[in-house]
Amino acid sequence: MSRRAQDERVYRAVELATVALFLSFFAVAAAGQVYLENLPIAHPAIQYLQTRPDDAVSRLSAQLERGTITLDFRAGGTGYLASVLRHLGVNIDSQGLVFSKTSSQAAKISPRNPRAIYFADDVAIGFVRGGDVLELAARDPRQGVSFYTLDNQSQARPAFTRREACLRCHDGPATGGVPGMFVSSVFPSATGIPYTGGAIVTDHRTPFSDRYGGWYVNGRHGESRHRGNAVAPSTSGCDGRHAEPP
Repeated sequence: MSRRAQDERVYRAVELATVALFLSFFAVAAAGQVYLENLPIAHPAIQYLQTRPDDAVSRLSAQLERGTITLDFRAGGTGYLASVLRHLGVNIDSQGLVFSKTSSQAAKISPRNPRAIYFADDVAIGFVRGGDVLELAARDPRQGVSFYTLDNQSQARPAFTRREACLRCHDGPATGGVPGMFVSSVFPSATGIPYTGGAIVTDHRTPFSDRYGGWYVNGRHGESRHRGNAVAPSTSGCDGRHAEPP
């Protein structure tokens, strides 16, 4: 078996394991709620693949197709990232770093190689060093959230691709049964694999002590404590051991 085939098998195995973990802890989180089944993505209220959304990424994609703009590629690992951020108007200072394996590129994410997420009010971009693609999510006020990837290798005609695979995690109890974005807080192992116990979806109502599990966090927090910057030896929670930064 070739090295590429071996890498693809490992990548697929980790991806499936990550999806299974997410599905299990979201099912637990929703167990105490009255929750209807997801609407099919082809439902007239969603039409995820049938309708072209009007969001920041789709507009950028249309400009690429018309040839009115181009994307600049940077060698050395970042690829199209800087150019995409610039064209989408996303500030590089918005960067957050998540080291838990909670992405379709899970096999390449670890405490030493976290995923960077950049965001504005209506769009988010995920980047992993050594990853194959940029991951993008964009919100159309009418259509909702759509997910895209961009191959992050130099190419003559870079193009954004709508992704249904992203909905394995981004369409369920965490997102109200329709495609959407969310932020999770997990107990990560030393390699970044999230334990199912204690994994939650967070928002402004989440106690500070339960936030940021699997994320790198800096700044002063006084006496308040959070889950960030630490790994967990078991499902009982983080023991204060710091993850090793990149």
